[in-house]
Amino acid sequence: MTKSKASLVATITFFATTGFMVLLCANAHIDFFPCKKTVRDFAHTDSFTGEAKLVTQDGTCALLDHLRDDIGGEKAELTGVGWAMLAAFCIGIGLADSAILYTILSRKPA
Repeated sequence: MTKSKASLVATITFFATTGFMVLLCANAHIDFFPCKKTVRDFAHTDSFTGEAKLVTQDGTCALLDHLRDDIGGEKAELTGVGWAMLAAFCIGIGLADSAILYTILSRKPA
């Protein structure tokens, strides 16, 4: 295969793999992206109503958690570093996949 065809296939594969990784992150618990979580602290409940108060804390969460609707005030929001890590994760896997494919396809037959 010529190098131009190999680069075309690798480019298409890059975009397909990166898009697939974004969809995978949106639907799976890949919980290593930095975020701010708002959760209920059941250790400190209101003695009158019995309701746990909401506490915001730093942590890690998934894109799936970020995209979910707020449930009773609980939510997770990716930070700037979280978004950067998500982009690096998805684009990095897409680059690795397309680089391997390009290397294999652009070899000259023996």
